[in-house]
Amino acid sequence: MTSLREALCLVTINAHTCSVGHEQSQDMTMKWVTVSPAEPCDCSMIMLGGVNIKPVQHVYRHVHSKQPFFDAEPDVIKRHFNCDKMSKSTDTNWVEILSFNQSDQEMYYNLDVLEDWNNLGVQQVNISVGSKHLIDPVLELSFDGRGSSNTSWFVHNRLLNSPWTDLDPNAEFKLNWERQGLTFPSSAELLGIHSVETRKELPVSGWLVFAQQDLESILQGVRLSQPIVAFGKGGRVDWIDRDVLSHGTEAVQSSTSSPGFGQFGVDLKSNTRMSTDFEYEPWWTVDMGKSYQIERLAILPCEMAKTNVIGAQFRVSSSLDKGSGEPCGSPIVVVGVDVICEGEAYGRYLSLGIEGKQGILAFCGVSAFVKGQDPILAGQPTWQSSVLTHNASASVDGVLDFTCSQTNEEINPWWMVDLGDNLVVVKVVISPYPDLVEWIKMKGAQVFVSAESTRYSGAACGSPLRLEDVTSHAPFLIDCQRDILGRYVFIEGTTRLSMCEVEIFGKINGNVEVADTIRMQALIRSE
Repeated sequence: MTSLREALCLVTINAHTCSVGHEQSQDMTMKWVTVSPAEPCDCSMIMLGGVNIKPVQHVYRHVHSKQPFFDAEPDVIKRHFNCDKMSKSTDTNWVEILSFNQSDQEMYYNLDVLEDWNNLGVQQVNISVGSKHLIDPVLELSFDGRGSSNTSWFVHNRLLNSPWTDLDPNAEFKLNWERQGLTFPSSAELLGIHSVETRKELPVSGWLVFAQQDLESILQGVRLSQPIVAFGKGGRVDWIDRDVLSHGTEAVQSSTSSPGFGQFGVDLKSNTRMSTDFEYEPWWTVDMGKSYQIERLAILPCEMAKTNVIGAQFRVSSSLDKGSGEPCGSPIVVVGVDVICEGEAYGRYLSLGIEGKQGILAFCGVSAFVKGQDPILAGQPTWQSSVLTHNASASVDGVLDFTCSQTNEEINPWWMVDLGDNLVVVKVVISPYPDLVEWIKMKGAQVFVSAESTRYSGAACGSPLRLEDVTSHAPFLIDCQRDILGRYVFIEGTTRLSMCEVEIFGKINGNVEVADTIRMQALIRSE
């Protein structure tokens, strides 16, 4: 069993006060925890902590003992730990293993130490990360190096101290000296502490990374020539953009254009459209008032919006039962060509639906033709499987093409989504409204990110949309050009906002700090 003397004599941290906290173990002995001890025989005082006190969270090792040692006299401490004999029998010194300076891109390796590691009696390994942006310019980690190889010391259960209180015991510790000549890896990270979550086999978040390039560039297929050291200043951070932050969140807008009610399918106006949601087997039905023998049917295409009837089947029935009745013609393959009914297409109810698959049903008018006087459908009762609305939330439902938000024509329309918390936003992708005429009205729209839910209070993300940005009628990516912290994302337009999906990409966990320097040192024993 490891003694308290051994525990204190094997730890080296820049402090002269050795403090001890305690908690009761299952065998009812006291589990004494050494925290921040100095060079073993340099302790000028040993302080006793309380039960589970906060400093004990940064644990060196647990030592079971019924009688702790506590004193403020250096000579008594030295005698208790037999420091005279220890200093005569063992001598240690720090040697540099690795150093890197971001400003001049100079990399140093001590290959002699790495190759002869097993024979050097390595006691401890320290990693120091420097950044001019930190109040305390150095971030330090220490590891127990005893009995290790030049890679096996870099694991969580050998960690003596770290600056992060949220460091997960299940975190993945990576250390990659290339075997051929122990050179810097050409296409991978040299060192990293990451959470287990990955995307495209790359870690999404973590605490420290030292790599040939940043992980976001690797994910996007960009090759950088310079190494980078990055870390979380206050805890775990996202190395790469998260998946869309906006899906399923709450959204509002300045106004909402008319929904796709069923009666718009029989008013024969090309600027009013009936539309279902995107769903499995969408359908629409009209009551013609009495039974007719239908000969042919015609669909009026929409002038200002998308007509979506390809694959839909007309049926004529004597009841409102979904899917009942005789089919009229074949499923529609092209808009603008009349559907010819053959056989017994007789009934009171005319329906149109997409059968056996998902889709959206949308059109601006249906006309029915019979022998004799054609039925007048305008004003007749209609039913449909669902009603497409242009609510703000339609742009954050994860459906890119079929569900859209749209405001009325107005001065300075706006749309806003609440991400639920202050998050780092890095880019926004807007998917276009199906009707190009309406989509072009997005010219001049600007994205803002704010901590407040009031307009005009945030920072601009990218530049206003230009005419050439919207005439391509394709999803448009807006790069914020810098990380912006905020909870609310606004899109503010000039005349009307019409868009089908707003995908907001960002980071859930903190800002990534880029370091200026990194050093790795080993405490070795010389006999």
